[in-house]
Amino acid sequence: LRLTVLTTSVLVTVTAFGAAIKPIAHENLLSVGQTLKYIVLVIVPMLQFALPFSAGLLTRGLSARSGSGVVDHEAGDRFLERK
Repeated sequence: LRLTVLTTSVLVTVTAFGAAIKPIAHENLLSVGQTLKYIVLVIVPMLQFALPFSAGLLTRGLSARSGSGVVDHEAGDRFLERK
């Protein structure tokens, strides 16, 4: 759970800051307070984009760390040969 929260918060912060770049670069520059307010307001909608990606990254990272998450390359090769 801690890793999920950490991964999601990092992705949400990065995407919220990315969403704030256009208003910051616009002719009417936002002040620091306005920029922080904008980023805080954008965090909620960005959560819907970041949560699936963070869950996927977390799942991949945990399966790579555990001994049972070994990638079966032969199964992938058999799948590709069927097509």
